[in-house]
Amino acid sequence: MTAYIHALAKVLPVILLLLLGATLNKIKFLRPETIGELKKLVVNVTLPAVLFLAFARATLELNYLLIVVIVFALCVLALLVGRWVQPLTGIRAPYFPSLLTGFEAGMMGYAIFSSVYGVANVYKFAVVDLGQVTFVFFVLVPLLERLSSGPKPFTATVANFFRTPVILGILGGILANRIGLLGLLSSWPVSASLVSTLEIVAGLTTPLVAIVIGY
Repeated sequence: MTAYIHALAKVLPVILLLLLGATLNKIKFLRPETIGELKKLVVNVTLPAVLFLAFARATLELNYLLIVVIVFALCVLALLVGRWVQPLTGIRAPYFPSLLTGFEAGMMGYAIFSSVYGVANVYKFAVVDLGQVTFVFFVLVPLLERLSSGPKPFTATVANFFRTPVILGILGGILANRIGLLGLLSSWPVSASLVSTLEIVAGLTTPLVAIVIGY
């Protein structure tokens, strides 16, 4: 029973922030355009900061790659299952199988996971998410583009993948981990302020995400 209470206590701030977002929507405190800009801020700035710090401080293991591969394979399997199930449903829309793939991570997933397990462990969730993101960029998006407007060059897909802020945050964090960048920066007060700034920016992620989702 105590474990459930502790779990609830960790998730409760997120729930309250969701309610705050819903309240702000009800009283028209924020414009929809503002919410869209907050989403952009999270995806392009605060969440990459979280991932950079998490991977820079993590103890990375080679078997994490296996997790990425397994998640990628499961997403592909879900797509194939969708194609198999579609005739049984009578749904003719070509996009139906794609609706069974992937999961929500970028907004809600990271917020809840970090609130329960701590920001220091976010990289574990990100490892799982990386498998799904890889599937989205290299399988799902090309498939949807083929259905809607025709295939696009593979080089464009790769370029888009490596331009994604979340991916850049992960790769940057891994590189920083390998060279011990945070340790070097923290050894001098002025450069340590850069790390502190990143931590402040990263700390905005959970409240912003929860408010946006609640809205």
